[in-house]
Amino acid sequence: MEKSKVKKTMELRGITWDHERGYNPLIPVTERFCSAHSGVAITWTRRSLKDFGDFPVSRLAEKYDLIMVDHPFMAEALQEKILLVLNEYLEPAFLETLERERIGQSLSCYCVDGFYQALPVDAATQVAAANMEFFRKKGLPLPRTFQDVLDLKNWLGDFWIGTAMSATDIFSIYLSFVAQQRGENYFDLRKGINPAAGEKAAELLYLLASVSHPDSFEMNPIQLLDAMSSEGKIVYTPYLYGYTNYSRDGFRRHPLEFWDAPLLWENAEVSTQMGGVGISVSGQIAPEKTESAVAFAKYLASAEVQKGIYTEADGQPAAKSAWLDEKNNQMTRGFFKNTFKTLETSFVRPKIARWNDFQEEESADLHRQIKEKKSPRIIAEHFNQLYYADRVHQ
Repeated sequence: MEKSKVKKTMELRGITWDHERGYNPLIPVTERFCSAHSGVAITWTRRSLKDFGDFPVSRLAEKYDLIMVDHPFMAEALQEKILLVLNEYLEPAFLETLERERIGQSLSCYCVDGFYQALPVDAATQVAAANMEFFRKKGLPLPRTFQDVLDLKNWLGDFWIGTAMSATDIFSIYLSFVAQQRGENYFDLRKGINPAAGEKAAELLYLLASVSHPDSFEMNPIQLLDAMSSEGKIVYTPYLYGYTNYSRDGFRRHPLEFWDAPLLWENAEVSTQMGGVGISVSGQIAPEKTESAVAFAKYLASAEVQKGIYTEADGQPAAKSAWLDEKNNQMTRGFFKNTFKTLETSFVRPKIARWNDFQEEESADLHRQIKEKKSPRIIAEHFNQLYYADRVHQ
Protein backbone atom coordinates (compact mmCIF):
# COMPACT_ATOMS: atom_id res chain seq x y z
CA MET A 1 0.00 0.00 0.00
CA GLU A 2 1.28 3.46 -0.84
CA LYS A 3 2.43 5.46 2.14
CA SER A 4 0.04 8.33 1.35
CA LYS A 5 -2.94 6.00 1.67
CA VAL A 6 -2.04 4.68 5.15
CA LYS A 7 -4.34 6.33 7.70
CA LYS A 8 -2.53 7.07 10.93
CA THR A 9 -4.38 6.31 14.18
CA MET A 10 -4.85 9.24 16.52
CA GLU A 11 -4.30 8.06 20.07
CA LEU A 12 -6.00 9.77 22.99
CA ARG A 13 -4.92 8.98 26.53
CA GLY A 14 -7.50 9.18 29.30
CA ILE A 15 -7.41 8.74 33.06
CA THR A 16 -10.27 7.69 35.31
CA TRP A 17 -10.55 6.30 38.84
CA ASP A 18 -10.05 2.73 39.96
CA HIS A 19 -13.50 1.31 40.65
CA GLU A 20 -16.03 -0.54 38.55
CA ARG A 21 -18.20 2.59 38.53
CA GLY A 22 -15.33 4.70 37.21
CA TYR A 23 -13.90 2.30 34.62
CA ASN A 24 -16.44 -0.27 33.44
CA PRO A 25 -18.85 2.10 31.65
CA LEU A 26 -16.01 3.69 29.71
CA ILE A 27 -15.22 0.40 27.95
CA PRO A 28 -18.38 0.02 25.83
CA VAL A 29 -18.78 3.78 25.34
CA THR A 30 -15.20 4.09 24.08
CA GLU A 31 -15.59 1.07 21.81
CA ARG A 32 -18.76 2.44 20.26
CA PHE A 33 -17.27 5.91 19.78
CA CYS A 34 -14.08 4.60 18.19
CA SER A 35 -16.09 2.32 15.88
CA ALA A 36 -17.90 5.40 14.58
CA HIS A 37 -14.70 7.48 14.40
CA SER A 38 -12.18 5.42 12.46
CA GLY A 39 -8.63 6.45 13.08
CA VAL A 40 -9.26 7.36 16.74
CA ALA A 41 -8.08 5.14 19.61
CA ILE A 42 -8.61 5.88 23.32
CA THR A 43 -6.82 4.13 26.18
CA TRP A 44 -7.71 4.55 29.84
CA THR A 45 -5.51 4.51 32.95
CA ARG A 46 -6.94 4.17 36.46
CA ARG A 47 -5.98 6.00 39.67
CA SER A 48 -7.07 5.47 43.27
CA LEU A 49 -10.15 7.07 44.81
CA LYS A 50 -7.94 9.18 47.10
CA ASP A 51 -5.84 10.40 44.17
CA PHE A 52 -9.04 11.25 42.32
CA GLY A 53 -9.93 13.73 45.04
CA ASP A 54 -6.47 14.96 45.98
CA PHE A 55 -3.87 14.50 43.20
CA PRO A 56 -3.12 17.76 41.29
CA VAL A 57 -4.97 17.91 37.98
CA SER A 58 -2.17 20.10 36.64
CA ARG A 59 0.17 17.10 36.64
CA LEU A 60 -2.41 14.87 34.98
CA ALA A 61 -2.95 17.45 32.24
CA GLU A 62 0.72 17.11 31.28
CA LYS A 63 0.29 13.43 30.51
CA TYR A 64 -3.34 12.77 29.55
CA ASP A 65 -5.75 14.17 26.97
CA LEU A 66 -9.01 13.20 28.68
CA ILE A 67 -9.34 13.54 32.45
CA MET A 68 -12.19 12.36 34.65
CA VAL A 69 -12.18 15.14 37.23
CA ASP A 70 -13.71 16.24 40.54
CA HIS A 71 -15.52 19.59 40.29
CA PRO A 72 -13.77 21.42 43.20
CA PHE A 73 -10.70 21.66 40.92
CA MET A 74 -12.55 23.92 38.47
CA ALA A 75 -11.59 27.32 39.93
CA GLU A 76 -7.91 26.45 40.11
CA ALA A 77 -8.01 24.91 36.66
CA LEU A 78 -9.44 28.10 35.19
CA GLN A 79 -6.97 30.33 36.99
CA GLU A 80 -3.98 28.25 35.91
CA LYS A 81 -5.37 27.37 32.42
CA ILE A 82 -5.00 23.67 33.18
CA LEU A 83 -8.07 22.44 31.30
CA LEU A 84 -9.56 23.32 27.95
CA VAL A 85 -12.44 25.81 28.17
CA LEU A 86 -15.24 24.06 26.33
CA ASN A 87 -17.66 26.93 25.64
CA GLU A 88 -16.74 27.45 21.99
CA TYR A 89 -17.30 23.74 21.30
CA LEU A 90 -20.75 23.54 22.91
CA GLU A 91 -23.59 24.37 20.55
CA PRO A 92 -26.61 26.16 22.10
CA ALA A 93 -28.79 23.10 21.52
CA PHE A 94 -26.28 20.86 23.30
CA LEU A 95 -26.09 23.24 26.28
CA GLU A 96 -29.87 23.40 26.42
CA THR A 97 -30.00 19.62 26.63
CA LEU A 98 -27.41 19.56 29.40
CA GLU A 99 -29.42 22.16 31.30
CA ARG A 100 -32.60 20.15 30.86
CA GLU A 101 -30.83 16.98 32.02
CA ARG A 102 -29.11 18.47 35.07
CA ILE A 103 -29.98 17.35 38.60
CA GLY A 104 -29.61 20.19 41.07
CA GLN A 105 -26.17 21.72 40.56
CA SER A 106 -24.71 18.76 38.67
CA LEU A 107 -23.99 20.98 35.62
CA SER A 108 -23.23 24.37 37.16
CA CYS A 109 -20.59 22.86 39.46
CA TYR A 110 -18.30 22.51 36.42
CA CYS A 111 -18.81 26.15 35.39
CA VAL A 112 -16.73 28.98 36.88
CA ASP A 113 -17.31 32.60 35.85
CA GLY A 114 -19.33 31.37 32.89
CA PHE A 115 -16.64 29.00 31.61
CA TYR A 116 -17.28 25.25 31.32
CA GLN A 117 -14.19 23.12 31.82
CA ALA A 118 -15.87 19.73 32.16
CA LEU A 119 -19.14 18.02 31.31
CA PRO A 120 -21.10 16.01 33.92
CA VAL A 121 -21.03 12.26 33.36
CA ASP A 122 -21.42 10.88 36.90
CA ALA A 123 -23.63 12.36 39.63
CA ALA A 124 -23.34 11.58 43.32
CA THR A 125 -23.97 12.94 46.77
CA GLN A 126 -23.98 11.49 50.28
CA VAL A 127 -27.00 9.25 50.74
CA ALA A 128 -28.07 6.37 52.97
CA ALA A 129 -27.61 2.65 52.27
CA ALA A 130 -29.32 -0.28 53.96
CA ASN A 131 -29.55 -4.05 54.06
CA MET A 132 -33.29 -4.02 53.49
CA GLU A 133 -33.64 -7.74 54.15
CA PHE A 134 -32.72 -6.98 57.77
CA PHE A 135 -35.05 -3.96 58.04
CA ARG A 136 -38.02 -5.76 56.53
CA LYS A 137 -37.48 -8.84 58.68
CA LYS A 138 -37.34 -6.70 61.83
CA GLY A 139 -40.15 -4.39 60.71
CA LEU A 140 -37.95 -1.34 61.25
CA PRO A 141 -38.52 1.94 59.40
CA LEU A 142 -35.61 3.71 57.74
CA PRO A 143 -34.37 6.86 59.49
CA ARG A 144 -35.64 10.13 58.02
CA THR A 145 -33.88 12.50 60.40
CA PHE A 146 -30.57 12.55 62.24
CA GLN A 147 -32.37 11.83 65.51
CA ASP A 148 -33.88 8.75 63.87
CA VAL A 149 -30.34 7.52 63.17
CA LEU A 150 -29.41 7.86 66.83
CA ASP A 151 -32.61 6.07 67.88
CA LEU A 152 -32.03 3.23 65.40
CA LYS A 153 -29.02 2.01 67.37
CA ASN A 154 -31.34 0.95 70.19
CA TRP A 155 -33.09 -1.55 67.89
CA LEU A 156 -30.12 -3.20 66.20
CA GLY A 157 -28.97 -5.65 68.85
CA ASP A 158 -25.75 -7.29 67.60
CA PHE A 159 -25.90 -5.39 64.31
CA TRP A 160 -24.37 -2.05 63.51
CA ILE A 161 -24.69 1.36 61.92
CA GLY A 162 -21.58 2.08 59.88
CA THR A 163 -20.34 5.49 58.80
CA ALA A 164 -17.60 6.29 56.29
CA MET A 165 -15.46 8.49 58.53
CA SER A 166 -12.06 8.35 56.88
CA ALA A 167 -10.44 11.77 56.68
CA THR A 168 -12.00 12.86 53.37
CA ASP A 169 -15.44 11.55 54.30
CA ILE A 170 -15.60 12.99 57.80
CA PHE A 171 -14.92 16.38 56.23
CA SER A 172 -17.86 15.87 53.86
CA ILE A 173 -20.22 14.93 56.69
CA TYR A 174 -19.04 17.87 58.80
CA LEU A 175 -19.67 20.36 56.00
CA SER A 176 -23.05 18.75 55.31
CA PHE A 177 -24.07 19.31 58.94
CA VAL A 178 -23.01 22.95 58.64
CA ALA A 179 -24.91 23.44 55.38
CA GLN A 180 -28.09 21.84 56.69
CA GLN A 181 -28.09 24.39 59.50
CA ARG A 182 -27.30 27.43 57.34
CA GLY A 183 -28.74 26.66 53.90
CA GLU A 184 -27.21 27.61 50.54
CA ASN A 185 -25.25 30.49 52.10
CA TYR A 186 -23.44 28.18 54.49
CA PHE A 187 -19.98 29.46 53.61
CA ASP A 188 -18.45 32.95 53.79
CA LEU A 189 -15.63 33.23 51.26
CA ARG A 190 -13.84 35.72 53.52
CA LYS A 191 -14.23 33.96 56.88
CA GLY A 192 -15.32 30.36 56.34
CA ILE A 193 -18.19 28.72 58.23
CA ASN A 194 -20.46 30.21 60.87
CA PRO A 195 -18.73 29.43 64.22
CA ALA A 196 -21.91 28.34 66.00
CA ALA A 197 -22.91 26.07 63.10
CA GLY A 198 -19.40 24.63 63.00
CA GLU A 199 -19.48 23.91 66.72
CA LYS A 200 -22.88 22.23 66.42
CA ALA A 201 -21.66 20.17 63.46
CA ALA A 202 -18.78 18.85 65.55
CA GLU A 203 -21.21 17.89 68.33
CA LEU A 204 -23.27 15.99 65.76
CA LEU A 205 -20.16 14.18 64.51
CA TYR A 206 -19.46 12.97 68.05
CA LEU A 207 -23.03 11.72 68.38
CA LEU A 208 -22.78 9.95 65.03
CA ALA A 209 -19.48 8.34 65.99
CA SER A 210 -21.00 7.12 69.26
CA VAL A 211 -23.56 4.95 67.44
CA SER A 212 -21.26 3.83 64.60
CA HIS A 213 -19.15 0.71 64.19
CA PRO A 214 -15.68 1.08 65.79
CA ASP A 215 -13.99 0.63 62.39
CA SER A 216 -15.87 3.57 60.89
CA PHE A 217 -12.93 5.98 61.30
CA GLU A 218 -10.85 3.87 58.95
CA MET A 219 -13.50 3.33 56.27
CA ASN A 220 -14.10 5.12 52.99
CA PRO A 221 -17.39 4.54 51.11
CA ILE A 222 -16.08 1.62 49.08
CA GLN A 223 -14.69 -0.18 52.12
CA LEU A 224 -17.91 0.36 54.05
CA LEU A 225 -20.11 -0.82 51.20
CA ASP A 226 -17.91 -3.87 50.72
CA ALA A 227 -18.36 -4.70 54.41
CA MET A 228 -22.13 -4.16 54.30
CA SER A 229 -22.59 -6.27 51.20
CA SER A 230 -20.43 -9.19 52.31
CA GLU A 231 -20.26 -9.71 56.07
CA GLY A 232 -23.74 -8.44 56.83
CA LYS A 233 -23.12 -7.16 60.42
CA ILE A 234 -23.29 -3.51 59.35
CA VAL A 235 -26.84 -3.04 58.12
CA TYR A 236 -27.21 0.71 57.71
CA THR A 237 -25.21 3.83 56.92
CA PRO A 238 -26.70 7.32 56.90
CA TYR A 239 -24.07 9.24 54.94
CA LEU A 240 -21.79 8.03 52.21
CA TYR A 241 -21.40 8.72 48.52
CA GLY A 242 -23.81 6.41 46.73
CA TYR A 243 -22.50 3.65 44.48
CA THR A 244 -25.14 2.15 42.22
CA ASN A 245 -22.99 -0.96 41.67
CA TYR A 246 -23.81 -2.27 45.14
CA SER A 247 -27.55 -2.27 44.41
CA ARG A 248 -27.21 -4.55 41.38
CA ASP A 249 -27.55 -8.33 41.28
CA GLY A 250 -24.29 -10.23 41.21
CA PHE A 251 -21.98 -7.37 42.21
CA ARG A 252 -21.60 -8.49 45.82
CA ARG A 253 -23.05 -11.22 48.03
CA HIS A 254 -25.79 -9.04 49.57
CA PRO A 255 -27.25 -6.36 47.30
CA LEU A 256 -27.94 -3.10 49.12
CA GLU A 257 -30.65 -0.49 48.70
CA PHE A 258 -29.95 3.24 48.71
CA TRP A 259 -32.23 5.95 50.06
CA ASP A 260 -32.36 9.68 50.65
CA ALA A 261 -30.04 10.80 53.43
CA PRO A 262 -31.60 11.56 56.81
CA LEU A 263 -31.31 15.31 57.48
CA LEU A 264 -31.23 17.38 60.65
CA TRP A 265 -34.77 18.42 59.77
CA GLU A 266 -36.96 16.81 57.15
CA ASN A 267 -37.52 20.18 55.45
CA ALA A 268 -33.87 21.27 55.44
CA GLU A 269 -33.13 23.59 52.50
CA VAL A 270 -30.04 21.65 51.43
CA SER A 271 -29.03 18.04 51.96
CA THR A 272 -25.48 16.75 51.62
CA GLN A 273 -22.24 17.53 49.83
CA MET A 274 -22.30 16.94 46.09
CA GLY A 275 -19.64 14.72 44.52
CA GLY A 276 -19.67 13.18 41.08
CA VAL A 277 -17.36 13.19 38.08
CA GLY A 278 -16.96 15.30 34.99
CA ILE A 279 -15.01 14.67 31.81
CA SER A 280 -12.48 17.32 30.85
CA VAL A 281 -9.91 17.89 28.13
CA SER A 282 -6.33 18.84 28.96
CA GLY A 283 -5.35 22.43 28.25
CA GLN A 284 -2.08 21.05 26.88
CA ILE A 285 -3.67 18.72 24.33
CA ALA A 286 -2.11 18.74 20.87
CA PRO A 287 -4.22 20.91 18.53
CA GLU A 288 -4.79 18.06 16.10
CA LYS A 289 -6.34 15.98 18.89
CA THR A 290 -8.72 18.62 20.26
CA GLU A 291 -11.66 17.98 17.96
CA SER A 292 -11.73 14.22 18.65
CA ALA A 293 -11.27 14.65 22.40
CA VAL A 294 -14.11 17.16 22.67
CA ALA A 295 -16.32 14.97 20.49
CA PHE A 296 -15.79 12.04 22.84
CA ALA A 297 -16.52 14.19 25.91
CA LYS A 298 -19.79 15.37 24.38
CA TYR A 299 -20.70 11.82 23.36
CA LEU A 300 -20.07 10.49 26.87
CA ALA A 301 -22.19 13.27 28.40
CA SER A 302 -25.05 12.89 25.93
CA ALA A 303 -28.41 11.88 27.38
CA GLU A 304 -28.75 8.88 25.07
CA VAL A 305 -25.42 7.38 26.11
CA GLN A 306 -25.95 8.23 29.78
CA LYS A 307 -29.37 6.64 29.90
CA GLY A 308 -28.33 3.55 27.93
CA ILE A 309 -24.96 1.83 27.66
CA TYR A 310 -23.27 3.98 30.31
CA THR A 311 -25.75 3.01 33.03
CA GLU A 312 -26.03 -0.58 31.81
CA ALA A 313 -22.26 -1.04 32.19
CA ASP A 314 -22.11 -0.20 35.93
CA GLY A 315 -22.16 3.56 35.36
CA GLN A 316 -23.79 6.12 37.64
CA PRO A 317 -25.03 8.72 35.16
CA ALA A 318 -25.47 12.46 35.51
CA ALA A 319 -28.46 12.85 33.16
CA LYS A 320 -31.88 13.30 34.76
CA SER A 321 -33.59 11.08 32.17
CA ALA A 322 -31.27 8.24 33.17
CA TRP A 323 -32.14 8.69 36.87
CA LEU A 324 -35.87 8.69 36.19
CA ASP A 325 -35.77 5.78 33.74
CA GLU A 326 -37.84 2.83 34.96
CA LYS A 327 -35.52 0.20 33.49
CA ASN A 328 -32.49 1.71 35.21
CA ASN A 329 -34.35 1.75 38.53
CA GLN A 330 -35.46 -1.85 38.16
CA MET A 331 -31.84 -2.81 37.50
CA THR A 332 -30.65 -1.01 40.64
CA ARG A 333 -33.41 -1.67 43.19
CA GLY A 334 -34.65 1.89 42.84
CA PHE A 335 -31.24 3.47 43.49
CA PHE A 336 -31.89 6.52 41.33
CA LYS A 337 -35.47 7.40 42.26
CA ASN A 338 -34.87 6.66 45.95
CA THR A 339 -31.92 9.10 46.22
CA PHE A 340 -33.02 11.69 43.64
CA LYS A 341 -34.29 14.25 46.16
CA THR A 342 -31.01 14.25 48.08
CA LEU A 343 -29.01 14.79 44.91
CA GLU A 344 -31.34 17.53 43.70
CA THR A 345 -30.90 19.50 46.94
CA SER A 346 -27.19 18.78 47.47
CA PHE A 347 -24.78 21.68 47.89
CA VAL A 348 -21.54 22.53 46.11
CA ARG A 349 -18.28 23.36 47.80
CA PRO A 350 -16.90 26.89 47.30
CA LYS A 351 -15.50 27.62 43.85
CA ILE A 352 -12.14 29.00 44.89
CA ALA A 353 -8.63 28.18 43.74
CA ARG A 354 -6.77 25.61 45.80
CA TRP A 355 -9.86 24.53 47.72
CA ASN A 356 -8.58 20.96 47.46
CA ASP A 357 -5.34 21.87 49.24
CA PHE A 358 -7.36 23.27 52.13
CA GLN A 359 -9.77 20.33 52.12
CA GLU A 360 -6.99 17.74 52.22
CA GLU A 361 -5.25 19.43 55.16
CA GLU A 362 -8.43 20.15 57.10
CA SER A 363 -9.73 16.61 56.49
CA ALA A 364 -6.65 15.12 58.16
CA ASP A 365 -6.86 17.61 61.04
CA LEU A 366 -10.59 17.06 61.60
CA HIS A 367 -10.16 13.28 61.53
CA ARG A 368 -7.44 13.51 64.15
CA GLN A 369 -9.37 16.03 66.28
CA ILE A 370 -12.50 13.89 66.45
CA LYS A 371 -10.49 10.79 67.36
CA GLU A 372 -8.69 12.81 70.06
CA LYS A 373 -12.05 14.19 71.30
CA LYS A 374 -11.13 17.86 70.93
CA SER A 375 -13.85 20.29 71.95
CA PRO A 376 -16.42 21.31 69.29
CA ARG A 377 -15.41 24.96 69.75
CA ILE A 378 -11.75 24.20 69.03
CA ILE A 379 -12.71 22.18 65.96
CA ALA A 380 -14.82 25.00 64.49
CA GLU A 381 -12.18 27.63 65.27
CA HIS A 382 -9.43 25.56 63.69
CA PHE A 383 -11.48 25.05 60.52
CA ASN A 384 -11.78 28.80 59.98
CA GLN A 385 -8.23 29.56 61.05
CA LEU A 386 -6.83 27.09 58.53
CA TYR A 387 -9.17 28.33 55.81
CA TYR A 388 -8.17 31.94 56.41
CA ALA A 389 -4.47 31.08 56.45
CA ASP A 390 -4.77 29.21 53.14
CA ARG A 391 -6.92 31.94 51.58
CA VAL A 392 -4.62 34.86 52.36
CA HIS A 393 -1.64 32.98 50.97
CA GLN A 394 -3.23 32.19 47.61
